[in-house]
Amino acid sequence: MPDVDYEAATLAIREWMLWVAIAQVAISAIQTGIVYYGIRAMIRATDRRSHDAAEATAAARREADQRHAEAMKAGAERHAENMAALKALIDGQAQTNATLAANTATLAEATAALKLVVERTAPAAGR
Repeated sequence: MPDVDYEAATLAIREWMLWVAIAQVAISAIQTGIVYYGIRAMIRATDRRSHDAAEATAAARREADQRHAEAMKAGAERHAENMAALKALIDGQAQTNATLAANTATLAEATAALKLVVERTAPAAGR
């Protein structure tokens, strides 16, 4: 009979070892599932950040393009204003040159008239 008790005890120990092995497999499966879930969550978060970063970059690019277009438009407007002011200065200078030429001619006529008056009113050289 002691052999039967020994065999029964051995079978009971083996059964417990089987249950421990099953528990270890179950725990390993749960740990694997948790790790898999964590990795999937990290991948989704990375994809979401990449998508958000791409959207932010596209929005920043659109904003920069808009600011550039506005700056170019403002530059073109300033250029047009400067060119109009320069044309006004050139036109004013041409008018000033014409006035100066007319004044020079008038001065030359006045100088000639004064010379004539001086010659006519000057005492004779022999007197």
